[in-house]
Amino acid sequence: MTEVRKVSEGTEAQYKSFQQTVSSTAQEIASTNKELINSSADFSRLGYSLEQAESLAKNTTLFVNVGDGIDITAATEDMITAMKAFDIKAEDSIKIVDNYNQIGNKFALSATDIGEAMKRSASALETGNSCLE
Repeated sequence: MTEVRKVSEGTEAQYKSFQQTVSSTAQEIASTNKELINSSADFSRLGYSLEQAESLAKNTTLFVNVGDGIDITAATEDMITAMKAFDIKAEDSIKIVDNYNQIGNKFALSATDIGEAMKRSASALETGNSCLE
């Protein structure tokens, strides 16, 4: 929580609510509080609100759960890459998880492979007017 407090602006009540939500979300999606909090801190560092960071961390953790062999740090980086390159809003970030999962299910690619490919090509794809899909 120290990192979240350092990089976000919130009241004590908001931080307490955040901790409670993270705890219930971790149980709901089979993750840990630490993973969700660290991912939330990463998104807060980029200027997302506490609420947006919490939602993004949840979607990122879902990506870890459905992805093959990807950890929370890489998943967070992959989400950030796609969001920035394709101007995807926080509330629409689940579509990244859905698209990456769909590709992983159809082709012999892991979530790590997809993330690495996007890190290398997302800006060029966006410049060429390609969309995430």
